[in-house]
Amino acid sequence: MTAPARPLKVFLCHASEDKPIVRELYERLKADGFAPWLDSEALLPGQDWDLEIQKAMRASEAVIVCFSSVSVSKEGYVQKEIKYAQDIQREKPEGTIFFIPLQLEACEMPFGLRGIQWGHYFEAGGYEKLVKALNTRAGQVKATQGVIQSRKKPAAKTASKKENAVRGGDNSIVIGRDVGQSVIVSGSGNVIHYGAAAAGSGWQRPAAPRPRKAMVGRKDDFNKLAAWLKSGRSAAITAAVQGTPGVGKTILAEHLAAALDDDFPGGVLYQPLGVSFRNPDLTAPILERWAGFGGWIRQENRPPSPEETRARLAGHGAMLVVLDDVWSLEAIQPLLEALPREACLLVTTRSRRIAQELHGEIHPLDVLTDEDALELLKRRAHATEAEIPLLERLAQALGNHAQALDIAAGSLARLPRRRWESAVNEMERQVREGGGFGELRLSDDEEKESRVEAALAFSYHDLKPAAQRRFRLLGAFAPDAEFGTDAAAGIWELETEEAENQLAAFLELGLLALAPSLPSPPGSPKGALREGAGGEGARWQQHVLLRAYALALLKREGEEESALHAHARLYNERMRDADDRQIYYRMLPDYPQLRHAFAWAIEHDLNLAQGLAANTANLQAAFSLVRENYAWAKQLVEKSGEQSDETKGAASLTLGNALWRLASLPGEERRARLLEALAAYEEALRYRRPETAPLDYAATQNNRGAVLQELAASPGKERRARLREALAAYEEALRHYRPDTAPLDYAATQN
Repeated sequence: MTAPARPLKVFLCHASEDKPIVRELYERLKADGFAPWLDSEALLPGQDWDLEIQKAMRASEAVIVCFSSVSVSKEGYVQKEIKYAQDIQREKPEGTIFFIPLQLEACEMPFGLRGIQWGHYFEAGGYEKLVKALNTRAGQVKATQGVIQSRKKPAAKTASKKENAVRGGDNSIVIGRDVGQSVIVSGSGNVIHYGAAAAGSGWQRPAAPRPRKAMVGRKDDFNKLAAWLKSGRSAAITAAVQGTPGVGKTILAEHLAAALDDDFPGGVLYQPLGVSFRNPDLTAPILERWAGFGGWIRQENRPPSPEETRARLAGHGAMLVVLDDVWSLEAIQPLLEALPREACLLVTTRSRRIAQELHGEIHPLDVLTDEDALELLKRRAHATEAEIPLLERLAQALGNHAQALDIAAGSLARLPRRRWESAVNEMERQVREGGGFGELRLSDDEEKESRVEAALAFSYHDLKPAAQRRFRLLGAFAPDAEFGTDAAAGIWELETEEAENQLAAFLELGLLALAPSLPSPPGSPKGALREGAGGEGARWQQHVLLRAYALALLKREGEEESALHAHARLYNERMRDADDRQIYYRMLPDYPQLRHAFAWAIEHDLNLAQGLAANTANLQAAFSLVRENYAWAKQLVEKSGEQSDETKGAASLTLGNALWRLASLPGEERRARLLEALAAYEEALRYRRPETAPLDYAATQNNRGAVLQELAASPGKERRARLREALAAYEEALRHYRPDTAPLDYAATQN
């Protein structure tokens, strides 16, 4: 091992039960040139060990917090040490490596530490990665010993050129269409360049996301798939993991991606998809993200083509690409076309047909072995040897189904041990008699899974009524889609902290999962791929089968319509707020939720659907989803035929905006689309009159003027006439936009 320039002071935090393995770690670190601190070695008789530990931790330059299946559930002083170390970490500059969680064995990590990359001491290469982290920390410490301030004068500030600013919201005033070319200014005044302004430079190797939970067993499955994929480093292959819902396809794929990351010099592209991913147009943001790793810069408000993406990804060595949970081959075709020749592809799917049509290796994933099923129950429930016979009965009753076992173990872990036998008896009975939730009908995409239902029903019925209702309300969210803590708080009508506690409880029960954390390419604005507009915080995801049960329970309780209405209102409000603040790009992770909300609203609340279409338009333009915005607009016009003049006018305006944006896309008849947009605006003016809706009338005239201005630039002899028409439309808008009542709209139109 390469030792740092001087011994790095490393504090070892651990539970007393883990002393033997921690002592081994202590000796290895010491031998490799570090200066580890271990209580049993450093403390002297008569010393105040509480005070000395705090002093030692404060004097240390890194703290390794050791976790095992014992320590994660242990109360007492070890928890106090962890909290103290976290407090010190918060004092450090951003990016400092100080607090290092280390798994001594495969175990569940405490909820509060899941946002930090942890080490795996028990895995091959785990110690070497720990040493690498410590050496990186040693470099940070060395750099801070003598900070040299630059004497170079700062460059003179220049005014930013405002290009094609786009405004949205319910009035949908559009000034230019190319959101990707715009300069976005944050609330703090920092300029965030995105799209063409985001100067992608060179290659940034994509890395695999860390697995969201430990994988128990599956060694044979893992080794077989790993061997296939490794063989593809020199001759790319396609492999498909096919199996029923809940058997562990995603967990296996996540661990394969993480474990093989170092084997693929071109990196790992991991892409979760899901049941709603059935439209090839939805690949546009993914292609943009992939091409971004190769320094792609947006031009002319369009996403990279599959061919352009392939060119950006090629030439960097063998690459592993994981497409998780594929439901449609047609939908992923642009992604397949974007793969370079040296890419190895791993797909997970329920469909045997999809697996076969990929023409690669197929690995059917079945339930766990008896040994693995028992190990999962032991770890999750923290069982003793005396309880093994009971767990063997439970595993047999649940057919070794991974998801059913995970939920059942979560229930046992929170129950007093005196109740374990009655709990196992009840789950056995429900499987045997087909009990669970009784005659509960799931959505068309899902079939009941008796083993999961038995475990879920026991867990659900053991919840308090308030928690049961919160679980049901998760059925209002889009299937397979992530959401933020603030969204759950909104649906549940709770404070954010209380909602987070409930989500964490569902996580521990196996009823919820953390959303995968995907790396962003260079040039992406902070949060564009990971955080919703609500800000920082955990992102969550519910397995599609559990969400189907939650939705079915909502229907049974007569709560479905009110819950879906609340969901649509919530996401419309969040999207409107993000659009008004020009941070619409932060809603990209919530786009599946917005699609889900619009699909409900277009059938049940046309005004809400109109708001969603108007508020989401800039987001859709920014991430090459204009055609879906156009599809939404057409639905609004079709549905508004028998509605009020206000509704018909708003629908026509939305259609005009969508057609205007559509005109700039490759493959479109630009002049024809602009004329269609002009006709839509003129239709909107039939219903938006200056005497009844002056601001709406002005907004429509403003956009009409902009389209006329663009038509003037088209080939033909009508340039002067079109410009005069455009000028007249702008002047008409200014009759109703006054600097004292609508200063921003007035300024935009004057511009």
